[in-house]
Amino acid sequence: MPHQIFYSWQSDTENRIGRGLIQWALDRAIRTVNADADVDPADRELRADRDTVNVPGMPPLADTIFGKIDRAVAFLSDLTHVATRAKGQLSPNPNVLLEHGWALKSRGWGRMIGVMNTAMGHPDEHPLPFDLTHFKRPILFHCPADATDEERQAARAGLQKDLESALRLILDDEVLMAAAPPAEPHPHDVELLQRYRQQIPELLRQFLREHNFGTPYPRKALDPLDDMAATWAGAAFDFEDTALQEAAMALRAANTSLMELVYERIHVMDRNPNMVWPKTDYDVRHGTQQVTLDAIRELNARAGTLIGAIDAFEKVGRSRIRVAPPAPTAPQVDPRWEAARTAISELAADRMRGGLPEIVAMPSMTLRIVPLAAMDRPALDPKTVLAAALRFPPDSQVRVQSDSDERQWWSYGLPLIQTENNPETRWRTRLVRPGLIEFEAMIGARIDDDPEILVNGRELEASIAAHLERLAAVLADVGLAGSGLVSIAFRGVEDVQLTRARGGGRKIRKPELFLPELQVTDLAAPMQPQLQEQFNIRWQASGWADGSPSFD
Repeated sequence: MPHQIFYSWQSDTENRIGRGLIQWALDRAIRTVNADADVDPADRELRADRDTVNVPGMPPLADTIFGKIDRAVAFLSDLTHVATRAKGQLSPNPNVLLEHGWALKSRGWGRMIGVMNTAMGHPDEHPLPFDLTHFKRPILFHCPADATDEERQAARAGLQKDLESALRLILDDEVLMAAAPPAEPHPHDVELLQRYRQQIPELLRQFLREHNFGTPYPRKALDPLDDMAATWAGAAFDFEDTALQEAAMALRAANTSLMELVYERIHVMDRNPNMVWPKTDYDVRHGTQQVTLDAIRELNARAGTLIGAIDAFEKVGRSRIRVAPPAPTAPQVDPRWEAARTAISELAADRMRGGLPEIVAMPSMTLRIVPLAAMDRPALDPKTVLAAALRFPPDSQVRVQSDSDERQWWSYGLPLIQTENNPETRWRTRLVRPGLIEFEAMIGARIDDDPEILVNGRELEASIAAHLERLAAVLADVGLAGSGLVSIAFRGVEDVQLTRARGGGRKIRKPELFLPELQVTDLAAPMQPQLQEQFNIRWQASGWADGSPSFD
């Protein structure tokens, strides 16, 4: 769509030295700018406009003129003196002054161009009206009524050059060329902008900024982007505002590009179906191949492009839709719960990416707590953590080794168990920034060549509850009390059989067992009563169909 330059003219002077001369210079200045390779292609389509030209029917003259001015990329006014005020002072045409004032308020001084034929009075001798004297002087040209053809042609040519320069200054100004936001945004745009923001919440944006696709991530992390790529099509997802629509299309194109590669290169991990990564079975057995490394780099690059498009869209949205978002119609779920689930998955992925400081012998249980307060990313005081770390050992009588790195503090049990590869420990507790705690410990050992590893199920339940309460106390010591997410998992338990007072049961038969995560309102509350579902599932996995005996 071409940009319009509104020309406010007057007919008090002869056409050959006034309206016609200025129109000729403006038309040729526009023609030159349209063909100028130094002008942004998006700004090359310029057209002169005036009064009710190209408006059908019999429109109200003033409303039509003011509407055209409001939409113009630039406003040109002929401020040539044509009238005489009291005390003999000269003045421009009053209609031109009215339109000039409207344009100044509507479009701003940066889009204003004034011209003046000094043959009708020079502003040094006959100053412009008071308000206009405080702005940049108009473009001056001199062409008296008795000018020769050569003089008139010289005046036109000079005015053309000056108008070319003035138009380029406006077109080169990015602030001016950004379309003004609508006074009242379309209700559809207000609603759709809010939908975009809900679809791509801050936690997802943070993931796109920080995640390296070479490492595992939760399977559901990109579900909102998958939904957008698969179902967001048609007019319902288009904005009425042109600038916002362009930004939205760029966002959706970047999202489609990322998700197409995700569909092709991301796979579910065999040992943890809740996590995904780009490695194939061949990569796992023989090392990461070059084609996979290339895919990881491209995934990271496309994620960067997408977050850039999201940020650009957000800026345009704030600029174009200057209204408060609609009030929520239903209670909002605390987004920290979803962040806590992601944090637990990331913590579990440390085993695959070498993030564990010590390896615990199997079969083992792993208890994790993510307090919601940690999702606010508080700063942990190392001295406070060291004091709280006195609770890291499961027993005050055991021998302990402690250490830390830039990410975490940990303690583990001595002596270490010698294995064919690296020595292993019987337990390990670690506190990971920004406040996630994990305890892993052996739950049994094979006796001689027994096919089963027998574990007293009720004692294990009591142990799990006691250790979770100990971990919650550590979190409270470092200022992370309150609500939190609890996770319980088991490794190397395919030969474990839970025992109880009466006979029955069988081996678990699965190398890993993940119990449902538990949302705890108050981590200081007793854990045992809250874990009935988790304990029932654990017993059922070992062949006890009636679940846990602790809740009979």
